[in-house]
Amino acid sequence: MYQQSYDPMGNVFLSTVVAAIPIAVLLYFIALHAHRDKQGVKHLGISAPYAAFYGVIAAFLVSCLAFKMPLASAVSAFALGTLSGFLGIIWIVLAAMFLYTMSVVSGKFEVVKESIVHISFDRRLQCVLIAFSFGAIIEGTSGFGTPVAIAGAVMVGLGFKPFQSAVLNLLANTAPVAWGAIGTPIVTLAAVSGLDEVTLSAMAGRQLPWVSILVPFWLVATFVKMEGGTWKEAFEVWPAALCAGVSFALMQFYASGTNEFHLMTDVVAGVFSVICTALFLRFVWHPKTRFLLRAEREALAKAGKNTATATVDGTTWKYKYSFKETAYAWLPWVILIICCALWGMPEFKKYLNGLFSGITFATTLFGSNFAGTLSLPVWDMPSLHNLVQRMPPVVPPGAKPEAARFAINWLSAAGTGVFVAALLSGLVLRQPVEGILYRHCPPHEDSGSCHRPGAGSGVPHPLLRHRRGARPGFHRRRLHVSILCGVSGLVGRLSHRLRHGVQRSVWQPAANHGSAVAPERDFDRGNQLDRWCHGQDDRCPVHHGRLCRML
Repeated sequence: MYQQSYDPMGNVFLSTVVAAIPIAVLLYFIALHAHRDKQGVKHLGISAPYAAFYGVIAAFLVSCLAFKMPLASAVSAFALGTLSGFLGIIWIVLAAMFLYTMSVVSGKFEVVKESIVHISFDRRLQCVLIAFSFGAIIEGTSGFGTPVAIAGAVMVGLGFKPFQSAVLNLLANTAPVAWGAIGTPIVTLAAVSGLDEVTLSAMAGRQLPWVSILVPFWLVATFVKMEGGTWKEAFEVWPAALCAGVSFALMQFYASGTNEFHLMTDVVAGVFSVICTALFLRFVWHPKTRFLLRAEREALAKAGKNTATATVDGTTWKYKYSFKETAYAWLPWVILIICCALWGMPEFKKYLNGLFSGITFATTLFGSNFAGTLSLPVWDMPSLHNLVQRMPPVVPPGAKPEAARFAINWLSAAGTGVFVAALLSGLVLRQPVEGILYRHCPPHEDSGSCHRPGAGSGVPHPLLRHRRGARPGFHRRRLHVSILCGVSGLVGRLSHRLRHGVQRSVWQPAANHGSAVAPERDFDRGNQLDRWCHGQDDRCPVHHGRLCRML
């Protein structure tokens, strides 16, 4: 039995410093460690997976050497955290990116993007609508970085810089993060503390609405100053920022205290905020002038045009999609919200956990019990379950040892709900299996064009390996599925997959969204995109690696 020690160094301050070493190591490598790339350019910070690896090593050293935890127990604790993270986090992210990719490949995400953008062409209001309101919906359904990936992709597609998009989405994610991924933080806190979920959610819902009102103002001010604007321009849109923040805060306050919606607080608040802000801008108020990006203002100034472009000008744009097309494009996200609401209901979770209760088993895994039902297997972690004792003053004397059991709730997991939504969305969008797994290249492109990022319209899927036929004009693919390589490739290349989705939306010129300058098009789209993805096209100078490093 390992008894926890809270002052192993004999000094409270020194013990606290030692306990913080793993966190300090992680932050140092992810933000401060200097290294050079292949071109010899110096950068600060390394890739997040490598930084996390070094943090894990530091955690093992501190726990085993300073806190005298047995190595077997430390390894078992690491395994429990990894397994819980995969089922509770990675599974959600994979399913959400699957749905997003399917929406991009089908072309419906472009309609979703246009429908949001055409609410207002003012860049300040686009930040509020996309990063704050729409990002809250994505946070509530998926969480764990997907708002930055999906909402950030929309903003990059509208001409925002990748790093700028990440910063703005992270700022906007301040208010809804407590209920991310169908209330995962609330559920986890309730499981650890033993307190009631609704009570915890309600208390969070009485603290965060004040932050929700301030975040849109903070977001707009940050964006305007990043683009070289003035404080006057930052506060010109205060009515819309107030409408978005107050509507979100009111629904957040209400939904967080209800049994039906407390795990879906972000989703219902985000939807309510989008609707209220859109109606407010459509019928009540709209800024007299449009705030543009710095590059757009400079292009207008060079052309001798007024930079204070009127916000509403029917001659510069026309929404080209019908209501039916717009509703159809939004169906995957409606299905996602419905599935998340269903999987967030305690009664439905209980039903799924007991769905195969008649099929039971009992065995051992690494010398520890592994038993349960087919719908809810439970593994008692070896060298850890009931072998760690918390000590006073953290717990009263004689408290029970710490339970360490990994419940594989594969049916009731939030990621399963998101994955079911993705599958249903594929049926609704009428996507064939091959169309979902691999986006074909146009027949006129050469066999190598689909192998380089961004070339043509090919969107290779990491689960598939493909080979192209050698005969000109007839491109035959043999698809090879490798489960082990595919899964590891999918986990390791989420940012790579995002880059392909971003490129499909980035190459819509800013003029399509009421911007000042319409860049000319080359007839050779494949070569043009190839120059763009290597940072050689001055009309869209975004290097394809920047967004990956950013995420």
